[in-house]
Amino acid sequence: KMFKLPWLRAILQEKVYLEAQRENELLSHSKYYRIDCSKLSENLSAVVDELDCDHETSIFLRSCYSPTWWDWFANRAATLLKKFLSTTDTNAWLGRGQMFVFGREQFLTLVGLDETKIKESLLDIGAGDGAVTLKMSPSFERVVTTEVSSRMCVNLRKKGFESVQAASLTPESMGKYYFTMGYSVISCLNVLDRCDCPITLLKEILDLLSPGGIAIFAVVLPWCPFVESGTEQKQPTEKLDIPVGCPCRGVKRMPFEVSVKYFCENVLIPVGYSIEKISRVPYLCKGDEVRPFYVLDDAIFVCKKSGVSF
Repeated sequence: KMFKLPWLRAILQEKVYLEAQRENELLSHSKYYRIDCSKLSENLSAVVDELDCDHETSIFLRSCYSPTWWDWFANRAATLLKKFLSTTDTNAWLGRGQMFVFGREQFLTLVGLDETKIKESLLDIGAGDGAVTLKMSPSFERVVTTEVSSRMCVNLRKKGFESVQAASLTPESMGKYYFTMGYSVISCLNVLDRCDCPITLLKEILDLLSPGGIAIFAVVLPWCPFVESGTEQKQPTEKLDIPVGCPCRGVKRMPFEVSVKYFCENVLIPVGYSIEKISRVPYLCKGDEVRPFYVLDDAIFVCKKSGVSF
């Protein structure tokens, strides 16, 4: 009798269809981890380590389909606040724009650790809301974070992390957090394309790595940099020797693997890094009323100083 009501039947059919579509979309995300090694040099293809969509990634994706009333409010409030604040500060005040780069198991795989191994120190540059920091932190005795946003620093300290407001890693900027013995691991996740002096930052990271230390970079590719300056966006002062390959800049989209090759051979290696692993992951962000989530292609580079074995 219930299905004699056409409107109710239509609602139920739409719900079943949307649930099926959601599951199919979740399962299709393995494509975001694939790397075509035939487009890389022999040396680079030899260090490719393909990951898979793990349990934590699936949980994050599913949460994007179940927004709360606060998500609804924050999305609307952000429209107003962005007229006066940067996107980063807006997200910090509203607790929105949650990002996901990799899960705990994926991190352990990337840096060659297991749950029983504890390293001395982690420096997480541009830690944002600390969501990824939380996944890495159990492997370290001490964790230090940096952020350019003062409000983000406040939020990080509330989560129990030492945090310094700094745009560089100089002794003057880092103060007591400039460890002369260096950090065991330095993570720089989706920062290089949003900082004013990426080459300088790469060199500063080298200086702060302990002997045998690991640097892990996440970089959105194809390369499309800009720097937040209040409510405006500007081009960085330092230009990397890598073509901009994003259609939003009016150019043809550069294949992911070609961008990886440029970034390794024209940026990381000349600065003084030895590339130990290359992976690809989806850089996920919780969405809005238009889309449940947004995704970009992230290249993960696990590096050491040149001449140091992994």
